[in-house]
Amino acid sequence: MVLGVRSERSTTPLSTVVTQAQPKSSMLREFVIFAFIGGMGAVVNLGVFVFCMKVAGFFGVEASLPIVPNVFWDFSFRVEHVFIILAFVLANFFNFALNSRVNFKNQAGKQKSDGLKFLIIGTVACFVQIYLFSKFTQPGPLNLASDFLDGSTGLRNPKYWAQALSIVLATPVNFIGNKLWTFR
Repeated sequence: MVLGVRSERSTTPLSTVVTQAQPKSSMLREFVIFAFIGGMGAVVNLGVFVFCMKVAGFFGVEASLPIVPNVFWDFSFRVEHVFIILAFVLANFFNFALNSRVNFKNQAGKQKSDGLKFLIIGTVACFVQIYLFSKFTQPGPLNLASDFLDGSTGLRNPKYWAQALSIVLATPVNFIGNKLWTFR
């Protein structure tokens, strides 16, 4: 059987053959392409997030205000979390479109089921991202606020850096989940 082409004699699903026989260099190549596409998606994500923060500031909305206060623990759902989710959804559609056409193109014909799986895995990664963002922006040992990240300019805004860092740290969750479930 030629990789990517199923012969009439083979009864083993291609995904099983590729998963079992895939060399580490091939998986590394997939990860590098996934990370590159993810990097472009991160630019989309950061752009949408910064845009939402600027629009909120223009209208006098404090993005760190809780929408839903939580009386049971220190985490409250905030306006900035809505911006993270909106940025994630747009970046996730962008990433899925590119990954399904470039990186995992041998899976043609399964776009609806793959899209739902991609969204589920991405949602888990988004929750990881929101959790990390909150840890980086709220008082505590992981808080990014410092003399340098004082918010005086865009590049010194701790929320922008928290968003970028949380995207990077949530990427492995996204890759592993999509590799093992969505595009297997």
